[in-house]
Amino acid sequence: MAEAKVALEILSREPSAQRIAEIRREAEIARRLDRAEDLAQGRAEGKAEGKAEGKAEGLRLAIEGLCDVLDIELVGARLAQLDGWDDGQLEAAYQSLRTARTWPADNSVHPRK
Repeated sequence: MAEAKVALEILSREPSAQRIAEIRREAEIARRLDRAEDLAQGRAEGKAEGKAEGKAEGLRLAIEGLCDVLDIELVGARLAQLDGWDDGQLEAAYQSLRTARTWPADNSVHPRK
């Protein structure tokens, strides 16, 4: 056992063995940095997605609240429309409800191209 330990120490003093160990350490550091960058990017993307989803959910709740206050029934086709609208359409519907105080016409929520 002692001989093996001595042989290992001699081998570890070799410049090529030291360089290999250094390369392994650098590779491990690079791997950890890449992982940290990936995690940071994932967190940023998750926050952005959450913020967008939160905005859409807030607009839906605001539309539902306005419909309740204005005694506009939110059932059937209207509920299906609300569920299918994107952020721009939700914003247009919200503004329409605020100003016209009626359920938005299709052309106010679906602008012509």
